[in-house]
Amino acid sequence: MRNKMNDGNIRVILTLFNSKEKKIITTPNTKAYIVKTLDSDLEQNFGDKEMIVLK
Repeated sequence: MRNKMNDGNIRVILTLFNSKEKKIITTPNTKAYIVKTLDSDLEQNFGDKEMIVLK
């Protein structure tokens, strides 16, 4: 998931997603990163979406 923060940074959250139930699953293994920019591959994959699902 990608969230724009008030300070202009971007928070990217990596977690599990149950595609059958359409629910985000938070676990102790959930990772969150705060970055200034995304690389071109991530930016292209996200497009205008807040969430992408990797299979």
